[in-house]
Amino acid sequence: MPFAECCDVCRGRGGKMRITIIEPPCPRIFLIPFQNLFVLTAVLLLLMLTGMKVHPEEPVPDADWLEDFEYTLNDTAGTITLSHYMGTRENLVIPGSVEIEGRQYQTVLYKNMFLGCDKTTIRTLCIASDVKSPDDSEGLFRGLSMMDTLTFGPDLDTSNVTNIEYLFDSCKSLKQLDLSMWDTGGVTSLNYLFRYCQCLEEVNLDGLDTSNVTAMSHMFAYCDGVRRLDLSGLETCNVTDFTAMFISCYVLENLNLSGWDTHSATTFHFFMTRCDALEEVDVSMLDTSNVTDFSSMFSAMASLKRLDVSMFDVSKGENFNSMFARDKVLEELNLSGWQMANAKDIARMFQEDEMLKTVDLTGFETSGVTKLTSMFWQCKATDHLDFSSFNTANVIDMSSMFYQCKSLSSLDL
Repeated sequence: MPFAECCDVCRGRGGKMRITIIEPPCPRIFLIPFQNLFVLTAVLLLLMLTGMKVHPEEPVPDADWLEDFEYTLNDTAGTITLSHYMGTRENLVIPGSVEIEGRQYQTVLYKNMFLGCDKTTIRTLCIASDVKSPDDSEGLFRGLSMMDTLTFGPDLDTSNVTNIEYLFDSCKSLKQLDLSMWDTGGVTSLNYLFRYCQCLEEVNLDGLDTSNVTAMSHMFAYCDGVRRLDLSGLETCNVTDFTAMFISCYVLENLNLSGWDTHSATTFHFFMTRCDALEEVDVSMLDTSNVTDFSSMFSAMASLKRLDVSMFDVSKGENFNSMFARDKVLEELNLSGWQMANAKDIARMFQEDEMLKTVDLTGFETSGVTKLTSMFWQCKATDHLDFSSFNTANVIDMSSMFYQCKSLSSLDL
């Protein structure tokens, strides 16, 4: 306001001017944050020295959350085991400890705690820090089909867990998962871990200890929503079974398996079947020296254009049935030098590879093969095949071997 107006407003009775001097406020507002920071630092330091844990960002459970559970108290161990969920909450928070009659009990989950409950009600589930996962966690969250958010506290206790098969099986609405903080050093199997997680878009497995894992069968089977998977950090040296690990990951576009050691593997049956969006994939790191079953390993991959498997050691392979079948846009394969002395079944190996123009079979060792059924069924673009190295002495069925090979103009026998 102008000074003159200010004087009029401040002018008292008798025309005398009354001037009020207002001192600026003390700048304490700038000191408060520093004071708070000092106090907060001191508190955190005290907690660190006493070993106490702080989880300021974890959600707070409803006051009556425990009423939805059947549970067992163990006074000796100081634990409360949640044995059965009976509630209908949309948002469920399970805290790390519970106070009952003045005593704190650590929360322990039971693997069948959601078995028989209404699995369509839970939308969000938070397992807080210090909650103890059961040693056998098989199928713990299986079938929670409407749950789209599942979070874990950074200090979730998974130190004694040995089995997480089917753990998230059929969590059909789940979009993201972070397992990077899990202690899985004792886990031996990841079979069916994320099967039918059809909306899963991101999964963080960085730091996951898989050094003792021997099986990864159907691990990501039918994960319809995941487009990229970086599994380069997984330790696979003891894994023997990779059956259908990525089967029907329809939109998977990028798959990183670099660093994998698969020298223990014995089966890749249906390994990448129906990964329809993969145009190319680097499998040069796969050690197949002990693999006996290659059947349908790369079958029905609708977009696969390039695949280099020339380095594969197939010397122990017995079953190659449909290994590359129905790869509709695959144009070229180099299998020269494959030593297949133990091969028995190579039926339908290239069936319905309609764009396959060239396949190099030079040096194929097939002395033990018994089935060549429909091997090149409807390979409509293939114009030349060299079978000069083939030994068919033990073959009992080669029916429809070249059915509908409309472009085949020369065949070297």
